[in-house]
Parts: sequence; C-alpha cells; structure tokens
Amino acid sequence: MRIVPAFENGQAIGMKLFAVRAGSGLARVGLCNGDVVTRLNGLALTSPDAALSLPKKPGNAVVIELHRASAQGRITVHLR
Repeated sequence: MRIVPAFENGQAIGMKLFAVRAGSGLARVGLCNGDVVTRLNGLALTSPDAALSLPKKPGNAVVIELHRASAQGRITVHLR
C-alpha cells in the first residue's frame, strides 16, 4: 500500500490510497485504490502526522471519512 497527500485547489484535503491489495486489512474494512481519506475521528487528515495522534488500543473505534470518485463516505472500524 502507498499513501500520498491529496490536493484540491492547492490545499491538502487528505491522503490518497494506492496499491491496496485484495484481502489486506484496508480492503477488508472497505477501502479501495484511489480513495482519499479526509478525516479520522473528525480530525482533518492533511498530513501523515495527523493520523499518528489517534488512539490505537484494541476496542477503540476509528471513523474514516473519505471521498471515492465523486461520492463521500464513512466507514467505522473497531480495532482489535
């Protein structure tokens, strides 16, 4: 998997996913190649450092907000 910053009108809007493999953890929760993750638990994902501040303990939920093609979506993942 590869993650790169995504920009719109010169502003960072999130992180774009590439090379998401079938059967991987990301694919199992519903993420796809080309998805742009814009928020994690309501926190704008405008830099890779923003994701590092999230709680990563088993049992925590992470709400992923994303853009896919021209649609917006939300996925909730419960960490194990």
